[in-house]
Amino acid sequence: MPKAITTVALASVAITSVLLFGYRSGWFWGNRILNAAFIDERSRMDLELYQNGKFIIASNWFFGEERFEGTYKISSDTIIFDKYPVVDNDFIAKEIIINRPAKKVYFRKDADGKYDTSFYYFQIDF
Repeated sequence: MPKAITTVALASVAITSVLLFGYRSGWFWGNRILNAAFIDERSRMDLELYQNGKFIIASNWFFGEERFEGTYKISSDTIIFDKYPVVDNDFIAKEIIINRPAKKVYFRKDADGKYDTSFYYFQIDF
């Protein structure tokens, strides 16, 4: 009897772990239509857009991770997030531009209100 209880407990923990990992990774959200990453010297931010209109942004750094979820719409080459700020600050604008030929998503505007193509961007399919 103790072997059966141990086996059931371990199987339950394993299944729960896989399901939680799958949920946090977007496995149950449908088809992913865009996967992009922003990497700087100290951190990484991943953007995933799903066909059902949901997104995940995972911000990782040396000491931890933050995860942001929400919904979006696409109009032509513009991604429009339904909430702002998208993350816990104004680092990512409410509207961001996809440049598919360059495989980049620009998310910061300069002082003139134009998208900064020189530094801040997500690299698509990184």
